[in-house]
Amino acid sequence: MRVLAFSLFSMFLVVQLSPVFGQEPTAKPDEDNVFVEMQIVTIPEKIAATFPADLRDEGKIDSTWEKIQALISDGSAKLVGWPTLTTQNKQKAVFEAVNEVRYPTAYIRAPVETYYAEDKEEANFVTHLTEEKGLFIEAEFDAVPSAFETKEVGTKLEVEPTISESEQTIQLKITPQDLHQSSPVKVALAEKENDVLVPKGDVVVTRPQFESTGEATSIVIRNGAKKLMGVSRQADQLELFILRAEIQRVK
Repeated sequence: MRVLAFSLFSMFLVVQLSPVFGQEPTAKPDEDNVFVEMQIVTIPEKIAATFPADLRDEGKIDSTWEKIQALISDGSAKLVGWPTLTTQNKQKAVFEAVNEVRYPTAYIRAPVETYYAEDKEEANFVTHLTEEKGLFIEAEFDAVPSAFETKEVGTKLEVEPTISESEQTIQLKITPQDLHQSSPVKVALAEKENDVLVPKGDVVVTRPQFESTGEATSIVIRNGAKKLMGVSRQADQLELFILRAEIQRVK
């Protein structure tokens, strides 16, 4: 009985240890990285009417992607943003490519001192210039900015990937955003008189408008695949959010 027990134990050790010593160690999914990219593209709706359905069709998505790249190259489509980032499995990452736009939100009537050069034909107009020669004129303006706000314009992408145990799919918690200026509007100014807003005659200023498109969602995507994340309609344009994600294994 002692010999039999020893023989079985020896066989067990051979079976369990041989794969470990016979193969090179592989990285665990937690040690892998995930590469994520998203194209944000605007295309005239008359050209892209079938694109949303085609991008949702696994049999057509790659060919439709190639059509979109060709449209971008010839100028028929506009690549609004192309955020790309790489992050470790289960680690949140944020990409930002934005500019700040500062614009006035309130106005007052106030005098502004201006300077005209002696040569009136040149019509030089400079503010706050202090020179002995020339002519200083103090004029009152109805719309002098008195308060400002700042808005961001550009693209943002926040993503947190989780690789499946099979490493065939990736779950993504993802938030893409396109922050942009839309058509400005003209606003008639008013001021308070006895707690009542009274129009300042025909004083009108142009005020910028801002829009944000995007969504926060969670999806599962095959490793290396593309996926249409969303569609936004703006006038006669379609804005497409197209995602691709790929596992980058660490050896």
